[in-house]
Amino acid sequence: MSSTNYENLVGAVKVKLLAKRLGFKRIFKMANKKEFDKINILTKNDNDIRILIKDIEFEQNEIGKNLDSKLNDLLWLNEQLVRFGEQSQVSKNKALKILQTKVFINIYDLNGGRYEKRTTKQLLIKDMNKNCDRIFPLAVAKKHFTLKCYLRKRKYPVTIKLKKTEIPCDYKI
Repeated sequence: MSSTNYENLVGAVKVKLLAKRLGFKRIFKMANKKEFDKINILTKNDNDIRILIKDIEFEQNEIGKNLDSKLNDLLWLNEQLVRFGEQSQVSKNKALKILQTKVFINIYDLNGGRYEKRTTKQLLIKDMNKNCDRIFPLAVAKKHFTLKCYLRKRKYPVTIKLKKTEIPCDYKI
């Protein structure tokens, strides 16, 4: 399965939800959390939306399986490290560690072979906050051991809080 199938399904859900004047982000976050009862209530049991969301869930599982098998292959890992300008490694664990700490790319982009989408950690977090469909579901990532290296503890959305004393005097709060 490819990321393009996933992207096509996401686009179809966006169109359906827009036609019903429902918020895509809200529904999609519920889908990633597997809150299907709430989705059915909000969409008034729309069968087309339900089928599309089930298809998205299936695609996410397939992407997880596909990437899990790739991340277990040392040869593939070393090819990716070289592609990203890092040195190849002698063990799978070392290669995964470098991929986790030095290469910041979305799971969907890595699976789809869109290596030009490599970015910084901050830009990746911004992209994921802006586009909730690019967040890989936690439950699927936990099923596949090698995908756990991409799991990070973070709050949605990432915000920076300043203390009142850090703000210069000429700014009003």
